[in-house]
Amino acid sequence: MMPPIETDQPEPLKPRIMIVEDDEISAALLNHTIERLGYIVCRIVRSGEEAFEKAETDLPDLILMDILLAGRVDGIEAAKRIQSNLEIPVVFATAYDDQEKLDRAKLSNPVGYILKPYNDRQIKVSIEMALYVAGVEKKRRRAESSLQELNNQLEKRIEERTTTLQGLNSLLEREIAERKIVEKALRESEENYRTVADFTYDWEWWLDSDGRYIYVSPSCERITGYRADEFLQQQGLLERITHPDDRAAVSEHHSNNLNNPLELDLEFRIITRDGQNRWISHYCIPVYSPDGVFHGRRGSNRDVTKRKASEKALSEAYSLMEQRVAERTDELFKANEMLKHEIEENKRAEQKLRQAQKMEAIGTLAGGIAHDFNNILGAIMGYTQLAMTEASPGTQLYIFLREVFNAGLRAKDLIKQILTFSRQSEQSKQPFLIGTVIKEAIKLLRASLPATIEIQQNISHQVGPVLGDPTQIHQVLMNLCANASQAMADKGGVLGISLEEVAVTPEQAGSMGLGAGEYVRLRVSDTGPGIAAEIIDRIFEPYFTTKGIGEGTGLGLSTVLGIVELHGGVVKLHSEPGTGSTFSIYLPRHFSDTKQVTTVQEPMESGAEKILLIDDEKSLAEMVARMLKRLGYQVTMRTSSLEALELFRFQPDRFDLVITDQTMPQMTGMDLAKKILGIRPDIPIILCTGFSSAVTSDTIKAVGIHGLLMKPIIMEELAKTIRTIMETRNPQNQLNGS
Repeated sequence: MMPPIETDQPEPLKPRIMIVEDDEISAALLNHTIERLGYIVCRIVRSGEEAFEKAETDLPDLILMDILLAGRVDGIEAAKRIQSNLEIPVVFATAYDDQEKLDRAKLSNPVGYILKPYNDRQIKVSIEMALYVAGVEKKRRRAESSLQELNNQLEKRIEERTTTLQGLNSLLEREIAERKIVEKALRESEENYRTVADFTYDWEWWLDSDGRYIYVSPSCERITGYRADEFLQQQGLLERITHPDDRAAVSEHHSNNLNNPLELDLEFRIITRDGQNRWISHYCIPVYSPDGVFHGRRGSNRDVTKRKASEKALSEAYSLMEQRVAERTDELFKANEMLKHEIEENKRAEQKLRQAQKMEAIGTLAGGIAHDFNNILGAIMGYTQLAMTEASPGTQLYIFLREVFNAGLRAKDLIKQILTFSRQSEQSKQPFLIGTVIKEAIKLLRASLPATIEIQQNISHQVGPVLGDPTQIHQVLMNLCANASQAMADKGGVLGISLEEVAVTPEQAGSMGLGAGEYVRLRVSDTGPGIAAEIIDRIFEPYFTTKGIGEGTGLGLSTVLGIVELHGGVVKLHSEPGTGSTFSIYLPRHFSDTKQVTTVQEPMESGAEKILLIDDEKSLAEMVARMLKRLGYQVTMRTSSLEALELFRFQPDRFDLVITDQTMPQMTGMDLAKKILGIRPDIPIILCTGFSSAVTSDTIKAVGIHGLLMKPIIMEELAKTIRTIMETRNPQNQLNGS
């Protein structure tokens, strides 16, 4: 065996939970359950006032709080204070269904409810879903905070950039204003102009009426690298040093605008003597004598290379800012879309959580009802069978008793539907041809349907086997057909039944909730009025029905859904008002040999073994004891598992077989079987149960139990189970009669 891989990563911290419960026993039980499920109970408090005070100091990850608390502050008021100040998720615990209290409880924004009495699964699911919802809410608040911070930063940067642009614009405006003042002063006097021009920073010049330079300021050399006398001697020098891309504009300006009476300006590039590119801002005005004679133009050339560079940098910065603003806007938009998507996901998760809690609560209720009803029905059917053995076949009394027993069998099937819906019945699976089951069911339907309903079938003979329980698939078809026939009861119509093989592609699998592969599709359709849109999402809910009182239990479609899902399949519904409904069942095709299951009616077998019978229900124990005695067995009965264990420990060789109930106080049947097998490992044991999540074929085999009987116990099943176990363990029993 390879050594375990070491890792430096710390184990994740276990969630810390505060319990608020004023009943000490309930608080202790809840504390024990939560710690056994792997969580940490950081504190147990008794009142709403103490809950708020300790929550501020302990800061637990979750608070389990009883709605009804003694004192001035109940659980609802305490939860409101905690949520408004601390934002710690709260799960309410209650044993009541008071709508007014539940409406008040909603105002405190709890993340879940658990109902008393508690069970491990309910507490585990409620805690995990509450922690998940609280974690998602925390992420949402963190995302909103980050989004707000990003918005604030972006607004601040835009404000700073706007201030910078305004400052640069003010500088440019001042520069233009100063330039106009200087130019006005230069025009006031030619003599002053010449004096100032020789020492000015700008490149000043004067053209005569023929367009020839008559004056160029010495500053031209600082800007161009060429001396003033070079411009005077080489009249075309300016055009020659102008950048090729701007040369045409400069030549046109000099040739066409000489006599233009307007002030003119132009910006162009020159190439200096040392090969540098410089930007020149050119400004000129016409000059006239006092009598209006045109004398030429004078003007100024200013080096604005730095200004151009600043403008370019400013333009690039502005473009970059716009790009970044656009990118940030896009990021914010995407973040907002992601936040919306996450909020929608949270809503869907909350809906699934509420539905899961609802279905779990209904399933727990259904299982409990089935358990109690099994015990009552077991006594009715058992004593009816015993009474039938006393009555002569064919007599009126025997006929009445047989009808009572047949009614009990129908009630037993109803319990099986309830347990199938609540996922508490064990499923026996085997490969079988579903087409055979469908054809047998159609034969029964023809006799039970009214003449106004026509059956149209299309059963493919090429459909391969599925893995499952033929009886349950038979029940699926009968429930769907019964539902369809009731939809067409008033006006009649056509009941369609089809069976075929289909292939689900990877592209289809996701939307259908299936894996890609081969499936068997069973379709049941009707031409009834269809299903209204407002109830179509509820038709698979248990006990939901649109039928009148006495016309249906509301379990038909929920049982169909439960059976199909237990077989690894899905149910798809298509219905439109006025056009009928179609239910499509998809079951995975099984690729192996099929088994033809046949039922042979056999007479009840008897025996003479000594049996120890244990059941805490005295009436049921006495009934089973009578059955066993009628079958020839010697029976010792006990109604206490502890008393039965003490008897077996004192006389372990006295008994040949032990039959025990599972659900008993002090010690369950499974635990009793373990202790008995510890005393005598070879003793055969049969376990009886109405339902139990802890009892399956695998679990009883692991313990060493040899047989399982489902309540209510039928005398034929009891006889067959005993003989099968005894003859399997000792084939000579059948020969020697022991």
